[in-house]
Amino acid sequence: MELEYREAPSSRTIGEGNFVRGRSDSRTNFSGKSKNNQSRSRSKDGKKVCWICGKEGHFKKKCYKWIERNKGKSHSQDSGESSLVRDDAKDLVGFLVNEVNMSREEGDHEEWIMDTGCTFHMTPRKDLFLEFKEVSNGKVRMANDSVSDVRGVGSVRFKNPDNTTFVLHDVRYMPGISKNLISMGTLEGKGCEFKGSEGILKVIKSCTVIMKGTRRSSLYILQGSAVESSSGVPGLNAAATVSQNKDQTELWHSRMGHIGQKRFDVLAKKECFGGSKVSDIKFCEDCVMRKTHRVSFGPAQHNTKEKLDYVHSDLWGSPNVPHSLSKCQYFISFTDDYSRKVWVSFLRFKDEAFRSFVEWKKMVETQSGRNIKKLRTANGLKFCKNQFNDFCKQEGMVRHKTCAYTPQQNGVAERLNRTIMNKVRSILSESGLSQKFWAEAVSTAVYLINRSPSSVIDFRVPEELWSTVMPSLENLRRFGCVAYVHSSDGELNPRAKKGVFTGYPEGVKGFKVWLLEEHKVVISRSVVFREDLVYKDIMSSSGGENQGSKLVNLDMVDVQGGATEIWSNEKEDESVQGGATKVSEATVLALVSASEDSVQKVRDYQLVRDRTKRPVKPPVRFTDYDCTGEEDPDDYEFAGFVCLQSEDGSSEPQTFQQAMIDPDSGKWMEAVGDEYGSLMKNRTWILIDRPLNQKTIGCKWIFTRKPGIIGVEDPRLKARLVAKDFSQKEGINYKEIFAPVVKHVSIRYILAAVVHYDMELQQMDVKTVFLHGHLDEFIVMDQPDGFVDKNHPDKVCLLKKSLYGLKQSPR
Repeated sequence: MELEYREAPSSRTIGEGNFVRGRSDSRTNFSGKSKNNQSRSRSKDGKKVCWICGKEGHFKKKCYKWIERNKGKSHSQDSGESSLVRDDAKDLVGFLVNEVNMSREEGDHEEWIMDTGCTFHMTPRKDLFLEFKEVSNGKVRMANDSVSDVRGVGSVRFKNPDNTTFVLHDVRYMPGISKNLISMGTLEGKGCEFKGSEGILKVIKSCTVIMKGTRRSSLYILQGSAVESSSGVPGLNAAATVSQNKDQTELWHSRMGHIGQKRFDVLAKKECFGGSKVSDIKFCEDCVMRKTHRVSFGPAQHNTKEKLDYVHSDLWGSPNVPHSLSKCQYFISFTDDYSRKVWVSFLRFKDEAFRSFVEWKKMVETQSGRNIKKLRTANGLKFCKNQFNDFCKQEGMVRHKTCAYTPQQNGVAERLNRTIMNKVRSILSESGLSQKFWAEAVSTAVYLINRSPSSVIDFRVPEELWSTVMPSLENLRRFGCVAYVHSSDGELNPRAKKGVFTGYPEGVKGFKVWLLEEHKVVISRSVVFREDLVYKDIMSSSGGENQGSKLVNLDMVDVQGGATEIWSNEKEDESVQGGATKVSEATVLALVSASEDSVQKVRDYQLVRDRTKRPVKPPVRFTDYDCTGEEDPDDYEFAGFVCLQSEDGSSEPQTFQQAMIDPDSGKWMEAVGDEYGSLMKNRTWILIDRPLNQKTIGCKWIFTRKPGIIGVEDPRLKARLVAKDFSQKEGINYKEIFAPVVKHVSIRYILAAVVHYDMELQQMDVKTVFLHGHLDEFIVMDQPDGFVDKNHPDKVCLLKKSLYGLKQSPR
């Protein structure tokens, strides 16, 4: 039993505690013993032995040493005050005294004993304290009645073997002891619990294991070590200092070019670092800043229990994808996480994704009777529009989006795209069809994926999980094989048309066939298949001149086939959709021969584009005057006079210097002054010193002769200052371009309102209205010609408002 030893409150000092290991003075009566049957310590021969002085013949109450020590102190046998000494075994010092005060083995300063007999945490090492406060009057009485001084109080950080850390506060610095002690009583007072089994003692707080101790003999030693403080607390006592090598882990880590922990441990085990002391590599900011890579992605797990609980979606395609037969370049896919059934919808533009999703959602929820709960999509604009988000909120769907440039988070949809395109490339390569048939190939691939076992769902079939019915595979045919569609165009015409099988239509019990003669897709149930012959085989046999070599994009039409379906199966008893009829090879050859005759007729047909064009004559209004002078010399002279007048006196100056030497230089100078005055009035720019890291743009005067309106406005000269925008680069000087244009709808609306309400309409003009737009970019321009500031010729113009010619035009 461990007891606490303290002096009376009148003589108690700060940080004072006392511990012994012995018997308690407050004894308890046990059953079967009389009231006077007190437990007394006796020698083996039954003699009385004093626990204080160790002599025989008396007990401690009559021992002179005990009486001298407690002279003048009041105490009671039954009070049991915790502030008085209640121990009877001064000479029976506990195991703690032997371990703490008598052991001076090398390496003991690294171990921490988890002890239940000490009041405070104690250590003789001053270099471990994170925070330290000097204390001068603290003392601790040990079990052998010796007193050790407390020199300070602070905090110590510990590191567990799993690299977790914790901090103990109120740790006493006692240079007079040789052991490090952790007070279990203090930890219990902080709300910790202790559990021990199989030689391991665990300290638990809030269901978290803070520290562990390993039993050695009868003591528990802490698993882990104290971390030396980097604050540089000076004055480590020489008694607690043990000569040891400095940890050179960081140095060797740098020498090895910031080697990793695993390779570092291998070198350490092989003693490649000589006698240097190394440990685990601590946090290295250089390694983090230069070696950090993207976190690996683990397998996604969605524990969906019902259909439509979780749906994955993605959009595939780009403007570089060849147009399909229906002019599509994209498709959007939807995958049910529970059954892994796949749906695809083909799009012409990306903005059709929302409409396609709404239609698909209504269809699957109606067919399954369940609502979509969660939707996983990419983070692209096609899925992040406000319209898309508002619709999902209204329907109560939870959106799961990926991080930017992280398609791996939508792995199910991305892996589906890869599976689909692998099948598409394979079947197009096998059949020899062009890339324009990619949409038909995608539709066929999805049809086959839904009827193939999936490893994700334990090799079950997605269509079976979705509809609870195992789909039949008897209607599957080889994609791109030669097919003959039943036709009834006439009594004497062939009864079949040759084509290529291109897939399975949705919602129709039939087949999609591309007709080689008519260049269109038809849907029919009366089809004869030759699966041993594909499209590229007939193309190679005909030398590439077959009419099917040139494909035209036409709409799909339905062919009303006969009531009997024709098949090319070898099995006679095979039950097929609509009833199968076996045909002979001769019948097939006859159909092929008839198809070749039809092809020859098509070859003889001449298209409109190949016919001879009619002669093109100029309109009559262009023949009013004979500019050649052959028919009427007067017309020739009049036309020449008009050309001469147009060239005479209508030239406009191209530069400011030409305007100054022009005959109308005075008028040009007046126009330039008006324009410059408007610019200064609007405070278009201010003069600043030429920046060193900013390239300036030039400017130019544009001169125009306005003819005016006869009777309304006189002819006038106009000058305009224009910036040279060709020196601006996209992404550096500007990001967006805006072109303010008139909206003719607004003008027509105003004119209609004037007529309707019988109002008067007046026209007005605002000078330099274009220059009222403010600029946010930093743009500097050279001073305009003719208006260079004489006092500051080296300064440049910092534009505050828009100027003609800039890319940054106002909205």
